[in-house]
Amino acid sequence: MTTYVMKIGTNAQNYAAATFSFGDNNQKNPKTFVRSLNSQRVIQELPSSQIHFYIDEEGIKPRIFNFSGSFFGADREIALRNLQEVMMSTGIKRFWLNSDYFYIGTGTFLKNSMVSKQTHFINYNGEFALISPFKYGATMQTDTFTSTSDGSWVNNTSGMTNTGNAPAHIHQITVTNVSDGNIKEVRIADAANGGGNIVTWKGTLSVTKSLIIYLVYATSGAPGVIEKVYALNNGSHDGSVRYHVSNNNDFIRIEADTTNQDFSAYVDFESGVGSGASIKLDWYNSYFD
Repeated sequence: MTTYVMKIGTNAQNYAAATFSFGDNNQKNPKTFVRSLNSQRVIQELPSSQIHFYIDEEGIKPRIFNFSGSFFGADREIALRNLQEVMMSTGIKRFWLNSDYFYIGTGTFLKNSMVSKQTHFINYNGEFALISPFKYGATMQTDTFTSTSDGSWVNNTSGMTNTGNAPAHIHQITVTNVSDGNIKEVRIADAANGGGNIVTWKGTLSVTKSLIIYLVYATSGAPGVIEKVYALNNGSHDGSVRYHVSNNNDFIRIEADTTNQDFSAYVDFESGVGSGASIKLDWYNSYFD
């Protein structure tokens, strides 16, 4: 059953564990929640012309949504301070619309006001900037297949399904070496036989060890940096990762409203020794709203 209380938490927290809830301290959800969706398409005006230049881009401009409401009662200041803390803290956040859907981004602005004669409640207005423009379903989708060939493409023809109306980028790729030789190269493509968009990692992945490639990753240190397409080899940032995309698609993905999209994997072992790798792909059903 869906729970309709909005929450904000870290990118590692699910809905139940989210750090801040608008329902805590006897409070309510924001009264307004405004979202916009803007493409990167451009119409360039040409002087003395009736037909103008048009750039047809699939890209989406960074989204910022606004929310506003009021905290009231004896715990209104506590609620405000808790919201301030989660909005201004560093790291990737999840803004939960309800228990079924969330956005990924970070807090960028929060204003509050108390008007004389209205000191029994606090009005607030906030902004949340999105790293990805999509709304995600709460349940992570997963598919696992095995590459049993050294130096050739192996197709995966089932399991890669996205029920949303927006493309679902692969958020995490996990490659585990289940063979008897070291892996020196891994390629994952979102079409059969290495077609479509491709992500490639090169390095040394030892026997029984795992490589994880993240779509977005928050590195440690001060200041923290949000990396796009980041690889960890057995827990350490190691090897080189790059991606080749077509039509400005950004990264490997499952197209909108798609069932059993073909994916493929290419695994190359050192000295031709080895023939097995387990490949796990994680994503969320994705929506434009």
